[in-house]
Amino acid sequence: MLDLRQVSKYYQTRTGSRQVLNNINLRVSKSERVGILGRNGAGKSTLIRLIGGSELPTSGTIERSMSVSWPLAFSGGFQGSLTGLDNLRFVCRIYSVSYSDVVPFVEDFTELGRYLREPVKTYSNGMRARLAFALSMAVDFDCFLIDEVLAVGDANFQEKCRQELFVNRKNRAMLMVAHDASMIREHCSRACVLENGVLRNFDDVNTAYDYYHDELRSSNTRYSLSLSVLEHPTTNAINTLLENTNITSLNSDTDQLGPNMSFDNQNERIVTAFYRQLLGREPDAIGLRTHSNWMQQHGGEDAVQDLLKMFLANDECRQYLARQDMSRLVGLSAEKAQAFDSIVSLGTHCYTATFLKRFQLKKFSSAFDWIFSNPSMIAHVIDDDFETFLDATQYSPVPIEQRRDGTDVNRVQHSYYKQAHGVDFMFNHHDVHEPKDYAYLTRCVERFRSALRDNAKTLFLLLRRETEHSIREFELIRDALQRKNEDVSFMFVAVANTPTHTGVARMDVLARDQNAVLSRFSGTSHWRTLDFVDPFDEFCLLRAILSNFSPTSKPN
Repeated sequence: MLDLRQVSKYYQTRTGSRQVLNNINLRVSKSERVGILGRNGAGKSTLIRLIGGSELPTSGTIERSMSVSWPLAFSGGFQGSLTGLDNLRFVCRIYSVSYSDVVPFVEDFTELGRYLREPVKTYSNGMRARLAFALSMAVDFDCFLIDEVLAVGDANFQEKCRQELFVNRKNRAMLMVAHDASMIREHCSRACVLENGVLRNFDDVNTAYDYYHDELRSSNTRYSLSLSVLEHPTTNAINTLLENTNITSLNSDTDQLGPNMSFDNQNERIVTAFYRQLLGREPDAIGLRTHSNWMQQHGGEDAVQDLLKMFLANDECRQYLARQDMSRLVGLSAEKAQAFDSIVSLGTHCYTATFLKRFQLKKFSSAFDWIFSNPSMIAHVIDDDFETFLDATQYSPVPIEQRRDGTDVNRVQHSYYKQAHGVDFMFNHHDVHEPKDYAYLTRCVERFRSALRDNAKTLFLLLRRETEHSIREFELIRDALQRKNEDVSFMFVAVANTPTHTGVARMDVLARDQNAVLSRFSGTSHWRTLDFVDPFDEFCLLRAILSNFSPTSKPN
C-alpha cells in the first residue's frame, strides 16, 4: 500500500513562498495502476519525487508498505566516473539484488555492448536513459513510478520497454504521471487530475480524461496557440504553425494533406506526420493507434488543432525542437548573413542564460550568470570594468542560517554590491575564496570584456520581469555598454507579469536608440522561474528578439 495523507509542498522563491502541492490525498494498492493527468508545471514531477523519497513533503505523511521504484529512466543518481556495470553493482548492493543474476539481463536489454564497461560520464543522454531504465527493471519493485519517460531510444527499443514494463510486470502497481492521456488510458484502471496543486480523484480513467480535456480546452493559459493559426483551415493551420517554428511544411510528396482529404481515412497519416515533424521519429505502434483513435472519436478540424496542442505541450516535442530546429531561428528572417556571431547573457542569475542555452545560443558563461543582480549593479560593473567585482577582499561567505535554499547554495556575498545595490547573494555552489572558483570567475570576466571590445556581431541580451522602472533600467545599461563600445547591440526585454489572454504573443518596442532596444513582451502564458508555461511563447520571444535587429528595423 502507498498512502499519501494531507501532503503539501512549498518552495521558497525570490518572490516568496510558492505552494506546489496542496493537501494531496492518494492511496495506491498492490497491483493497482493509477494515472495522474496534469499540465506542465502542475506539480506532477514534484509529486513523483516526494513519493520516490528524493524530497520530503512540507507537511503531511507518506506511508509505503510496498517497495517503490525511483522514477523510471531517472539517471541523476549515476556516479559519472564509474562504469555502467559498476553503477549496476552499487544499485544491486543497495537493494540486495544478485549482481551476477541481473548482469546478463542489463547487457541484453540496454544493447550498450562494450560501453557498459566505460565511465557513465562518457554516455550520451540516450545511453544513460537506456541504462537507467534497465536498472529500474533489474530490481523487482512492488510499485513503479513512471514520469513521462518511455520515449527512450528508437521505436524498437521503446516497444521493448513497454513489453518489459506492462507485460512482464503486469501484476505490479504503477503510478503514471502525464499531460498526454494516451498512455494512461491504455494502461491504468483509474486516474486523477492534478491542477493548481490540488489532486482530484476519479473512479475511472474516462471520467478523469473527460474532466481534464474539458479543462484543457477551456484554458488559454497553457495550451494557447496563435489566433492566426486557429482561424485558418486545417491544412493551413498545420503549415502555419510549422512555418512559425521553422519546421518543414507537411506539403511533401509523402505527406500531402489536401483540403478535400477525409479525416476518417487520413488520421494515421496526420499522426505520422506530427511524429516526424514535431518529435523527429516514427510513431510507435501504441502512440499511432491511440492518437488515430482519438481523432476518429472527436473528428473534424478541431481534432487536428487539439492534437497540435497536445504535441506542442509534450516535453519530448520541446526537447526535439530545441535540439534540431532552434539553430535555424538564429538567422534573422532565415537569412544566415544577418545572424549574430554570439548572444551574451547579462543575467540576472538564471533567466537570460537558461533561455539562451535552451536555444543553443549561449557561447560562454557570462560573469552575470552567477549573480542575483539588478540593472543598476550591471551598469556599475560594466562602467567599472569589473574592478570592484573582481576585488576578492569584498567577498565573504554567507552564514548557513542566512542562505536562501540550504547549505549548498548562496555561499558568497559581495559587501559593496550588498550595501550599494541590495544584492544579497552572488554565487550558487561556488566559493570565491577557492582558487579554482576565483580563476573561473576571472576567465568569465575576461571573456565578457573581450566580447564587449570585439567588433564581431554580438548582441547583449537581458530578460527581466517588467517593473515601473524598466525604462530607466534600460537606459542605465545601454549607456554603460555604449561608453565601452558605441556600436554594441543591446536588447532589454521587459517580460509582462500577466498573459495577453488573447492567444497571441506580443512584442512592443518601448524605446529604440541607435543599436539598443527596449521591448515589452507579453506571452500567452505566465513566465515562471526558468521558462514560460507554454513552450510556444519561447519560440515567439526568440523570433521577436532577433527580428528587432534585422536591416528593416531602423532606429526611430
